[in-house]
Amino acid sequence: MTKSNWTYAQFVAANPEKGLTPIDYIHAISKFTKLPDDFYLCMASLLWPSFFEIEG
Repeated sequence: MTKSNWTYAQFVAANPEKGLTPIDYIHAISKFTKLPDDFYLCMASLLWPSFFEIEG
């Protein structure tokens, strides 16, 4: 498992005693690899979507 191509399953298996979550995995990936500048904005839009009220 290299720092540039590890999977979530490998990440959890390498740290079984820590009880890691997908958020921990995303954090680790962001620390060890170069992510696009807008990655965090994209993730935020998934977690906090914009809702529009439609009258009808």
